[in-house]
Amino acid sequence: SQQSEVVHHHHRKKVTSNSSSTAEIKGSLQPTINNLENVSSDLATSVHRQQSAIASTKDELGKHRSTLQDHGKALEYYQGLRVDLATWMGALRELDSMVSLAEEAQRRWEVDVTWKKLERFFEWGEDCTSVLEKQGLLESKFTCADDSEADQTPQVDEFGRVVSSKAAMARMKRLDRRQKMQSLRLRNVDNDMISSCINEDNFDVREVDEWKHRNKALNDAVALIPNSVNEDYRSIANLCSLFLEWQRLYPEDYKSSFAEMSLVKMASVLVRLELCQRWDLLGLSRSIEGESQLRINEISEFRWFQCFKNNNGTSLTKDVLLQIIEKEIVARLLRSLSFYNEAEGGESTEHLYGVYNPFSADQTKQMCTFLKSMLGYMSTEETGTSNSCEKTIESVSVALLSLVRKCIERMTIPVLNTSNIKRETNTFVAKDGAIEFDSETNNAIAYASVVQAKELCTLVTNMLQFWYPIIRDKAGDLLKFVFTDIISHRIIPVIQTLQTISNECNCDLGKTLISDVLDAASGLLDEKEWMLQAAPLRVAAQTMGLSSDV
Repeated sequence: SQQSEVVHHHHRKKVTSNSSSTAEIKGSLQPTINNLENVSSDLATSVHRQQSAIASTKDELGKHRSTLQDHGKALEYYQGLRVDLATWMGALRELDSMVSLAEEAQRRWEVDVTWKKLERFFEWGEDCTSVLEKQGLLESKFTCADDSEADQTPQVDEFGRVVSSKAAMARMKRLDRRQKMQSLRLRNVDNDMISSCINEDNFDVREVDEWKHRNKALNDAVALIPNSVNEDYRSIANLCSLFLEWQRLYPEDYKSSFAEMSLVKMASVLVRLELCQRWDLLGLSRSIEGESQLRINEISEFRWFQCFKNNNGTSLTKDVLLQIIEKEIVARLLRSLSFYNEAEGGESTEHLYGVYNPFSADQTKQMCTFLKSMLGYMSTEETGTSNSCEKTIESVSVALLSLVRKCIERMTIPVLNTSNIKRETNTFVAKDGAIEFDSETNNAIAYASVVQAKELCTLVTNMLQFWYPIIRDKAGDLLKFVFTDIISHRIIPVIQTLQTISNECNCDLGKTLISDVLDAASGLLDEKEWMLQAAPLRVAAQTMGLSSDV
């Protein structure tokens, strides 16, 4: 038993020793275990981080791949766009060269026709004034300069011929032309030869035929221009579609490249082509051809305008249309209202463009109808261009006043001394019978009493009845000039001489003309601003037994 106890004691001692060793081993291994656990945690964190990096890289790669694909599509699109634009530019460059030639030919033709008509009318007044002055039948005259031949010292040319005699012979040739053309025009027509005197009689058949031939040649040439370019490149709709697609796909690129300016310039070529074909705002073709011509009454009748309006759901086409109107239409209107045109370094004394005739009722109605339609579009709320509209009205008002003023200054207006003149059916005779008026004097009296009275009253009616309602807010200076310089200083003295002569044959032409002027001014006579300026018109009307009540 003692031996077993010894064995048992030895075993307990061995177990205790082993436990102590195990504890020591565990204690020595714990740092390693902790390090391993830390490494494992770091590895897990690193794996998570790497997985996140891989996922982020995949996302970026996807984005770059998408961007690369977009850039590839953009590159492909812009390559196609470059080809399309180059083709368009080539076609439009070809058109532009031909349109420019046609415009230049039309410009020269319009200058020739319009200015010859005005100059012949002014020349007619100068001729008649000179004749009346020599015959002692001139009471007074309104003219920009005293060019009376009676007051001039006789001059001779290099061949010793008296210049005044040459001027008299030239007047007689012009008189002969007027009488021949009037007789031809009124052939087989029972009409008053005096009241039927018109400026068209100052042009012979040869001149009118030349204008007709030039006009026909121009129209034929313009008709051939479109045939030189494929129909696809004459369509504003196709051109707008090209730019609209560009704006839709790449709006930032479109904006930064100033594409709208290019569209305006390119579309203007097609607009000008149609203007060459259909623009006849002054009615020259119709007046010369003597037949009904296709003409534009309103801006909405142009095909290019209709095309832009059809695409007017976008701000692009609205802005482009407005710019084209200002560049091509407003500019043409203002040129038509310019007596002289601006040249480099100042105002030119050369007539560079065809001009509106303020004495023409037909031209006035046509221009005002067109201008009203154009301003109506420009002032609509959807365009938001009221400022542009106001600027256009102001420019038109200034140009119109300048044109009318220069025409009046250029026009010689004789006032008759009626003490020894009376009118019979188709002629004028001396009251005392001592003088028998020749055809030249009769023509001069007819001009001084009838023709210029009609023309001046037509001018005033055009200004008050048609132009004033359009430029109302900017028409102050124009109205002042009309009431003071034209009506008071010129029309009333001329109408008074007409009435004095016409009373001999119970002719009421003067009363009719003043009545027309009253009707045109009816909306202004009672306005405080114009009551003083309109007073002479009221007095003249009352003297003739007309009521000026409105």
